[in-house]
Amino acid sequence: MLAIIVSAGMDPEIWGGMITLASVAVFSLGLVLVLVAGSEL
Repeated sequence: MLAIIVSAGMDPEIWGGMITLASVAVFSLGLVLVLVAGSEL
């Protein structure tokens, strides 16, 4: 959910390909936090 929020607030004309990079970074961070916490997907 946070990856969608991060990418939705960025203007494509200004940020370009950085939108994809930011959403991938936030999604990966969330996945790692779920695994570290010992939760199940």
